[in-house]
Amino acid sequence: PCIVIFGSNDNLIPNRYLHGGTTLKIAQQGASRLPNCKKVVMIPNAGHFVQWEGSDLFNQSVLEFVK
Repeated sequence: PCIVIFGSNDNLIPNRYLHGGTTLKIAQQGASRLPNCKKVVMIPNAGHFVQWEGSDLFNQSVLEFVK
């Protein structure tokens, strides 16, 4: 099982030249390609370095997922 975590303000993915669309759309597309993806989490007010920029919610999401 896996979890997909994105910062809602990620300006690297989606790259407007390569991907287009919204960050949520890209996260959902990626998750749909992972057969054992159980959850998509969007961390508000965080960018590409979500594990630092939204560390409290990131850590909480990971801990809840692995329990």
